[in-house]
Amino acid sequence: MEKFDWSVLLWQLLKSGIVLVVALIIGMVIRRFVRRVAKRHGVDKKAQTLNSVIGNFFTYLLYFIAIVMILSIFGVNTSSILASAGIIGVAIGLGAQSLVKDIISGVFILFDNYFAVGDYVEAAGYEGFVEEIGIRSSKIRDWSGQLYVFPNGAINGVANYSKGDLVSVLDISVDNREDTNKVLAVLEKACQKMYDNYNNKLKDRPDIWGLEVLDEYKMTFRLSLSANVMDKGSLTREFRKICKTELDNAGIKMPQPRQWLYGEGMEAKAGE
Repeated sequence: MEKFDWSVLLWQLLKSGIVLVVALIIGMVIRRFVRRVAKRHGVDKKAQTLNSVIGNFFTYLLYFIAIVMILSIFGVNTSSILASAGIIGVAIGLGAQSLVKDIISGVFILFDNYFAVGDYVEAAGYEGFVEEIGIRSSKIRDWSGQLYVFPNGAINGVANYSKGDLVSVLDISVDNREDTNKVLAVLEKACQKMYDNYNNKLKDRPDIWGLEVLDEYKMTFRLSLSANVMDKGSLTREFRKICKTELDNAGIKMPQPRQWLYGEGMEAKAGE
């Protein structure tokens, strides 16, 4: 009976360990390189995203190469494995067009900087904060905490609300019998009060665009304020409240729909 040569096994294990260590080191170097390059250009969010996607891709590739090398160290014929990988590649090209589309879309999202992790966006019919961008799919969490996962190929357009400040437009309606100049003066006071209270969150002082709508019973004034996406909703609600309070204090009435009744020998108004 032939004696088993333990030295050969130990040498094979040592070479396999070296292959694994080298693969891990190369993976770490690639991740750090991507992170440093992205941060050098001042895009921390993109650095996080690119590090995740590119790091995962090269990790899988390195592990595949390492496994093939380890098998060859132990004398396994790896040509069949490589041939199978080629067949799988052909199958993907012929029968998995949607997967290829998702991957290509993910690459364009990253390098065209449509959005990054942490941005508040509307994409693929969903709205919320981007939690993750993968090479095939992305994840968005809405304000209620619901997490949406969808393939990148489903994204036909993106509205990114984190690119600069947002303008919120308010329409304030009052009775059309009120004095226009008086209403404008009251709204001007409301704008100043809003700015005095929240100037640390507002980009500029709220603005009055003017009289937007005038009909048979109301006149509507349009106002606007500029704030970031995180504060836009709460500031808009507070601005609306301040406008209502100032109008009430000035005795300015809200719109009151009126109806004219005509009869023989009489004329009357109802709804006042």
